[in-house]
Amino acid sequence: MSHSYWDDDVQGFFFLHESIIEKIKPWLPKPPSYYLQAVELVDGLMECDFERKSAVDLRGYREFVGAQIRYAKSGSILRSSYKKMAKSLSVDEFYTGDKRTELLRSELLATFLDSFKEDISTALTPSQFLKEAITQLRRDEHSGEFSLSALFESHIKGRSTYYGSIEHKDAIFQTLATIMQEMPVDEWVSFDNIIDFMFFRDLHFELYNSYGNCYITTYRTYGSDKTLFPERTDINSQNYLEYVTRPLFKGLMFLLASLGLLRLKYVSPFSAERHFKEGCLSYYDGLVAIQLTPLGEYVFGLLDEYKEPESQQSTTTISLSERRLIITLKGDDPIKRFMVEGIAKKQTEQLYQFDYEMLYKGAKTSEEITEKLASLFAIVEGEVPQNWKALQESITKRLNPLQQRTTYAVLELNHDIDLLKILATDTTLKKLIIKAENYMIVIKKSDIVAVKQRLRKYGYFFGSK
Repeated sequence: MSHSYWDDDVQGFFFLHESIIEKIKPWLPKPPSYYLQAVELVDGLMECDFERKSAVDLRGYREFVGAQIRYAKSGSILRSSYKKMAKSLSVDEFYTGDKRTELLRSELLATFLDSFKEDISTALTPSQFLKEAITQLRRDEHSGEFSLSALFESHIKGRSTYYGSIEHKDAIFQTLATIMQEMPVDEWVSFDNIIDFMFFRDLHFELYNSYGNCYITTYRTYGSDKTLFPERTDINSQNYLEYVTRPLFKGLMFLLASLGLLRLKYVSPFSAERHFKEGCLSYYDGLVAIQLTPLGEYVFGLLDEYKEPESQQSTTTISLSERRLIITLKGDDPIKRFMVEGIAKKQTEQLYQFDYEMLYKGAKTSEEITEKLASLFAIVEGEVPQNWKALQESITKRLNPLQQRTTYAVLELNHDIDLLKILATDTTLKKLIIKAENYMIVIKKSDIVAVKQRLRKYGYFFGSK
């Protein structure tokens, strides 16, 4: 807060210290955007509402992410996985017709769910899962790899100069929770109001402690042909809101909408403005307003219970052959097709042959294997045939057939004839050695010291390594 006074004789500024501002701020008149207010929106805006779709299909999304996601060497999810997810599960997207944004929701869903695939029980209902996931993020209890910067700050360069910097995801999600808990029921609130609400109430909005040395690439046009020339624009206090805060929180609103927690009103992120190479700073630039859904109210603690929507009765049927391990799939339900393709290879349009490699593909635990079969058996037509029950029993017996024994050690010997004779004749060593073959011996780890001490008597030395 500052006051300046200029005339011919006096020039200067008047500043108030932050501690003083903190004391007098509660007594100052509140501007309208200090509160979240309902807004009337113009016609022609795009709208998304994925609440029902998310609540019904979230289990299928999680199963796909757990079994079908593929990664690049850098650890990031391959774009082909987003494409496969969108096609296999008929994912509704925010935008269509532009390759740059046509997989936006699939990317957000896959990235978010991939980070939670080993943290939260698959037995939870979709609403319970989402509430637990958001709660973990708010409390800094999430152990998975989930980078908000990678999702929403890819336009910012130069952060690699700051080693050891961490994302304050817990503080960011706590700010989101504060916003959602003040949202008017069944009303649209403009994104500009959201930004003012955060700043007037001093809510945390910085993902990193510092953005020093960070910059974005902007463009200028020169000449009659409007050639684009890149320029480095450093991030500073004057452009921080535009280049850091707004893109981050717009992206977060799209993430919450992907999960069914918000409805959005938005436009295309692209414009004729060439200040940025693609006509936008980020693919989330088009956000105009948000509205909290009942699922969002439950996840952020405004509702005590949430009634899971009943999924529409699917006409797709799955039947299991009594003679062979053949599955017949009639219909085009994407979730059921995905479940069948998770354990069997497609032979014809309707017939699938059970395959061990398909069953084990992408699984990391034996529980995931048994869950695949159990989930399929739960939705087949009629009783599960005996040959499939026998298969399930056989698979259960084959899970983890090799157990690593940490109580034993394998030691490789030098090709020393005298040493071999000692090991073969010394009665004490023979009792300690469990097996000897191909110049290697197996002994208990607890007996290593005793073996070395015995061999020292024969003149052999062992270093500390």
